[in-house]
Amino acid sequence: MNWPISDAEGHGKMHKIPVNMLYRWFLYDIIGEDANKNIKLFNLSPVSGEGDEKELEDAEARLTEIAALIPFIKLYADMTAQYSFDVHRKELLKVSGMTAETLDASANVLKEFYSSMSFSAIVAMLSSAVELEILELNGTFTGVKEED
Repeated sequence: MNWPISDAEGHGKMHKIPVNMLYRWFLYDIIGEDANKNIKLFNLSPVSGEGDEKELEDAEARLTEIAALIPFIKLYADMTAQYSFDVHRKELLKVSGMTAETLDASANVLKEFYSSMSFSAIVAMLSSAVELEILELNGTFTGVKEED
């Protein structure tokens, strides 16, 4: 995969990034200590014990870089979950045996699932983008102003 990245002088250059590296980062950033046990999900080879320790250290460093954004990421994951549930509601009601009552009773579980998936994707993407210097963080998210 190639991404155009500007250097300090603003000159664009292309970086080739092995996709297997991004898959490995995704797993370590999202599931941490169990990543090496699940590495075959993406047809990757497990790493040695020392390699596993290094991957965990690298993941911690990547996640530390975006830690201030976690509340912001969670906000967007929750918005995505609400939107996804609302968009899919009509289709879910078409499933044989599904009733509005059953769906409403399951709404929080489904929204939490959607939120978790969105959160994982956003965290992994941002941590990788910052590590690769595709994105540069210039501020800190401190919260959301509630409506007056």
